[in-house]
This record gives sequence, structure tokens and C-alpha cells, in this order.
Amino acid sequence: MSTSNTKKMKYTLLNICCTISAIFLCISCEDFLDAELNKSLSTKETIFASDEGATSAMFSVYYDMMSYSKLSGYPEGLFDMAGVGADNLHYYPESGSLYEFETHNIDPENTHVSALWNLMYNLIYQVNAIIEGVNASGSISADTKDQLLGEAKFMRAYFYFYLTELFGDVPLITSTDYNENTSTPRTPREEIDQRILEDLSEALGHLGDDYITSGRIRPNKACAQAMLARVYLFRKDWENAEQKATEVIENPAYHISPVDEAFLKDSEETIWQLKPVIPTYGTPEGYNYILTATPRNTVLTEALIRSFEENDLRLHHWIGTFTGDTGTFYYPYKYKVRTKGDTEEWIEYSKVFRLSEQYLIRAEARVQLGKLDEARADLNVVRNRAEIGKTGEQEPLDLLASIAVERRHELFAEWGHRWLDIKRELSPSGVLTDPDKKLWPIPQDEFYRNPGLGDQNPGYPLY
Repeated sequence: MSTSNTKKMKYTLLNICCTISAIFLCISCEDFLDAELNKSLSTKETIFASDEGATSAMFSVYYDMMSYSKLSGYPEGLFDMAGVGADNLHYYPESGSLYEFETHNIDPENTHVSALWNLMYNLIYQVNAIIEGVNASGSISADTKDQLLGEAKFMRAYFYFYLTELFGDVPLITSTDYNENTSTPRTPREEIDQRILEDLSEALGHLGDDYITSGRIRPNKACAQAMLARVYLFRKDWENAEQKATEVIENPAYHISPVDEAFLKDSEETIWQLKPVIPTYGTPEGYNYILTATPRNTVLTEALIRSFEENDLRLHHWIGTFTGDTGTFYYPYKYKVRTKGDTEEWIEYSKVFRLSEQYLIRAEARVQLGKLDEARADLNVVRNRAEIGKTGEQEPLDLLASIAVERRHELFAEWGHRWLDIKRELSPSGVLTDPDKKLWPIPQDEFYRNPGLGDQNPGYPLY
């Protein structure tokens, strides 16, 4: 953790208060708080002196994720960085710092890498502050304390999952002691994995089955189960991956939606979603990807388009085209609204967990467990929704390949899924020929400011 970051973190609680005010300008009290926030909140003690203040601190985390954030679908954010690193997105200018991800030749001084790293660690600092503040407070109700501890533990696990997947060994920061954090070395990934599992298990104990607000925008127990299913899958713990995915799939609150309804805010396929916060935009994904002119950013690759079966509903409902002077371009069209009037209601929220992913997780785990008939049944739930018919009898390796294809078609332009699948060698290795480039470089500035970080990731220079 860099010195500059920790200095910024000293003021995070103050920044939370400023962010809270912005939240109330963009998001209705119905979705957030029924009580108006006391604008005088300015210290940890006052923030965590009431249910309203503590809850608002948690919402500032979600707000920061959705406000022009690198950890979102906004231009040149995580979705683009990981998407061009895989084979689903192409950076049309074919030059510049984002194109480095497509060529797998990322400079350690790449500004996108450092911005994403800094954002995630600042968000981790915020949730650490919430955990400490809630635990120390004698004024917050028991129900609110449970909910906030569950959300904060869930979010910390979520951020560390992405940090370890993208960067490998990283500093494990679990407090707000910025003096200590300044010199924290990189922690072995296995130790962070254990903390991720501990946080998610503790979140399960705190969170309830129901959503405590409308819109499925605050994590509940099913969110922690869905995240655990993903983590177990990536760690090759097939039995637990199957179990946690099953717990979500068998929950009567969730159902597979028709293709053209899956990304609406009221979709019953949604396990967790984030509400947009910029009044005149749709979702970050809609704003970023819908083309209205010759692209200056990312477009879908021809290889992705060709990989769909001709009658696949996702090809026709989730992919748009724009034809200009320089040709025809394809773009993600899962979200249909790019901009809106500032008084119009949002009809789409940004999906973080969808039920279809849980079916694909369980299908993959069941193949590994030798449950081929059950795996095919799960895979066919996704295929049937796309109206491409059931998969036939296949050997385990062929069935895994089919699951990889369905993950590509189902989850493209969402949270870097395709890049993570390529890294774990579920998908064709030809996309990534240098195993040293499975990880992105630790930002160079971090080594200048914290010599305790040790070595740079393999395959990258340490200046």
C-alpha cells in the first residue's frame, strides 16, 4: 500500500460524508434510508452513532463503485481492461494504455492499473472502517449491526477476490491503521483466499434471506452463497461449489428470465445489482458500450460474433450493430439505455450476480464430480433460455468445453468473466500464450512508496 494512498485514507471517513450528500441527490430515500441524514457527520464516532449514519457509510461504497468507477462498466474500467485482454472485446484505436491489455504487454506504470488498484484499496479501507465503527458502536441497533457487518465482510471478500485474480499476492489490509498499512508486504494468495472464505462465511451468519430494501441493491444471504460458489469453483473445491450454487438455484426468489428481460431492474434472475448514480445516464454498461458513432473505445470481436449459433437469442437481443463510414461494428447491447432525462426512472440496474452464472458454476463442478447427466441438465437451462436446444451426450472434456462456450456467450462484457476463465484455462489457451501474463503488474508507484512489497509480478520490469 503506497504512502500516498494511506494519506488519502486518513480522510476517507470525511470523504464518505461528502459522498453521502451526493448519494441523496441521486437516489431516493425509498431505496436507501427512510430517515434524512444529519449533514454534520464528520468523524467515525458521529458516523456510527446512529443506524442512519452507519448505513449511509455502507452506501457510499456502492456509490463509489458506480460513479465513473474503474470497478464498473464505464469506459476503460475493469470490464474493458479484462475484456480486451481476453477475446471478446477489441480496442478500436489500437494504441494507447488500454491497448496494452489486448497485447498483454502492460507497462507497470499503466494508469488504468494504478487507478483500479487504488480504488479497490480505498474501498477496502472504507469497509474496514465500517467493520471497526459498527463493532465499536453502542448506538446501532442489533439488526442494523448484523446487516452492515454482513455487507462489509461480503464486500471485502469481493474486492480481494478481484485483487488476487488480477494481481496475485497483494497486501492483506484488514484495519484502518494507516501507519501499519504503509509498509504491509504482499500476502501469499493462499492466506488471502482463507480470509475471503472466512469473510464470506461470517457474512452468511449476519445476512438474512430477504433483501432489506427494494431493488435487490443490498446484499443478502444469497449474494454470499453465490460469491462462495464462484470462489470455490475457482479454487477447484467442486463439492462446495456445487453445494453453494445449489442453495441459490433452489431459492424460490430467483428464476431464469427471458433473454430480453434479464437485464431489467425487476428481473427475477437478479441476485445482486447496483443502482446507477449519474442522473442522466443509464447503467455504466449502457453508457459505455452502446454505439452512436464510429467507436473510439471497445467493440465486440468478430471471433465472438462468429462463435454464436445463428439462432441464439443472445446474438440477436444482447448484441447491437452500428454501421458508419469505416464499416460495421458490434457492441454489447445487454443494456438498452445509454442516456436518459434526469427526471426519468431507471429501467435497468447493473447486474453483479445473475442466476444463470450459478447454473454454469454447478454444471462445471458436476462435470468434475463425474455427475455428467446433472451437469448437462444445468447447462441446458442456459441453452434453452437462448433457444439453441439441448446439448447431446459428451465426454467430460467436451462437456467442459461446451460450458466454457456458454460462459462466454452468457457473461460477455460482465465483470471480466471471460478473462478470468482464460486465466484458469477453462477456455482456449491460444488467447494467452505467455503464462507470466496471467497476472497484471503491480503498479510501479507502489514499489517506490512501499519497498516492503518485494518483487514485481513475473514478466514485468521493476524500474
